[in-house]
Amino acid sequence: MTKGTYKNSTREPKDTLQHMDGYAISKKQRAVYQDSMEIQLTSKEFEVLNYFVENKNNLLSRKQILNRVWGKDYFGSDRVVDDTIRRLRRKVSKLNIETIYGYGYKLVQNNENH
Repeated sequence: MTKGTYKNSTREPKDTLQHMDGYAISKKQRAVYQDSMEIQLTSKEFEVLNYFVENKNNLLSRKQILNRVWGKDYFGSDRVVDDTIRRLRRKVSKLNIETIYGYGYKLVQNNENH
């Protein structure tokens, strides 16, 4: 294995904002903005939101979310996902996070222009 393949690359990856339903989401800064105002999210809330944005319009099971955000070694109730999504819905209320009863959740983009 060769080391230093990227040794000449000192640039950090460019931060591209994801725009969705009136929010700007910065993965690099781990921040969400609405009208230039930052919305305070916990680390787990941001990770759940980011996972939804990466998989918008796709159905995600509670187990998929739990494994991705809390890790496969998480020991506790899977209801932590529901609680986190409930808080996330309050903070970013313009986003359409649908509950698919008996399975999980889906983030549906309301307006393709945002």
